[in-house]
Amino acid sequence: MACIINSTDDEARGQDVHKPGLQLGSLDWNMKKLISKEAKRFRLHKEVYLPMVDAGKIGITTLVKMWLNQIFGVPLTYGEYTAHGINLGSAVGAMHDEAHGIVDNRRREVKQAIANLLNAANTAGKNPRAEALPLATRHMVSRFNALNQTLLAYVEAKERRAVEALSAAKALAPDDAERREAEKIARRRYNTGITALFQALHEAYAMKANVLEAPTLEKAITRLCANATSGETSDKFNELETFFNPRSDLTNEEIFARIGTRSLASVGVHVYGNNGAIMPTTIAEYAAQGRVFMDTLHVNRGAVYTEITFDVVNGKRVKIQVPTSHYLVNTAKDENAVLGLVGQKVSEANVPTNEQRQDLREADETIKKVALKRIERWLTEVEARTNTLVSGLTADVLAHVPAEAMAAYNQLVAAQNDEWTRFMPSVALIPWVAPAPEVAPAVTETP
Repeated sequence: MACIINSTDDEARGQDVHKPGLQLGSLDWNMKKLISKEAKRFRLHKEVYLPMVDAGKIGITTLVKMWLNQIFGVPLTYGEYTAHGINLGSAVGAMHDEAHGIVDNRRREVKQAIANLLNAANTAGKNPRAEALPLATRHMVSRFNALNQTLLAYVEAKERRAVEALSAAKALAPDDAERREAEKIARRRYNTGITALFQALHEAYAMKANVLEAPTLEKAITRLCANATSGETSDKFNELETFFNPRSDLTNEEIFARIGTRSLASVGVHVYGNNGAIMPTTIAEYAAQGRVFMDTLHVNRGAVYTEITFDVVNGKRVKIQVPTSHYLVNTAKDENAVLGLVGQKVSEANVPTNEQRQDLREADETIKKVALKRIERWLTEVEARTNTLVSGLTADVLAHVPAEAMAAYNQLVAAQNDEWTRFMPSVALIPWVAPAPEVAPAVTETP
């Protein structure tokens, strides 16, 4: 969930726009620029940012359609703007929604899918630059555009079905309870799939390269759902013991200990060695060898993220941002509001408001523990229901996408795979997987 980074005061003032780079594998780093240039030539659509004034609240259907067309709304208002339980104000509110577009990963994942094919071609002895690049780019860009159009056809089919159901309901007596129930069911059936697609695209950024590499529409949407429910975006160390303070109550030492299990590679530190030496693979192991300058450890506690920075011996400054429990709970409230659209909202009666948290900070420890247990159960239930909602998207897409649209997508993918196989007949089309770090002839730490 894209957003905002901490400043020195209570209000977030900017957005976290960090994006991971392409995994190029055995390819030369110059291929990154070539892939981008070729993707542009084959019309990989650019993002369009649309200023919106006096638009009021935008429905999920509109947001989904805009995203499938690579359009990102940026609301402009002089009023207050709240997102994920944080009062942002007008200017930062606009930056928050702009940030959703900035960190949207779909264009990058198209390029990653291209790079995966180029790695397979390189392994097979094909020239990735002259021979494989145009073919791989044409395949993945056209496939991505076709998938977006197929999902738009799904949304339009859902809309038609909903209009028909609501029209049938209106034919009943105006004050008839049966009519009200029929209208409620029609809206929930419509929302079931649309909210799942919104969650996958807009909140979980689940459109990854493996979705485009799927051989059929059914498998593509199944992978989209799996990516959205994998829990990759819920990484945190704060735990709920800090819930009663928007900022982390943990000491610097406790925070460093909790991030210590992270791999060095995940924070951009790579160490090589031989001669039987045990090489560190985690931050904690690296620190135990004296390779982290602990006197440079700095922790910035904010209401949205806790940011940890420290220097290591190769000259790199490591920076880690972890969402706070305060932010995660308020984000769960947003997810719960989405669940309400399908009649699955979890009661929030036992979740303290921000004001109540301040009172609970001074409460007896027993009272705190009881409150935390209720919050834990609530969070678990919201996550479970959200994952169930998203996991049902595949069946809903297959039930509503027009048969001709589904057939067209599947035929396009099959024809592309056949063309690629003819281009590279001796190699199966398998997505590239990042190799383990190579072992260098001596312990080396490049400054």
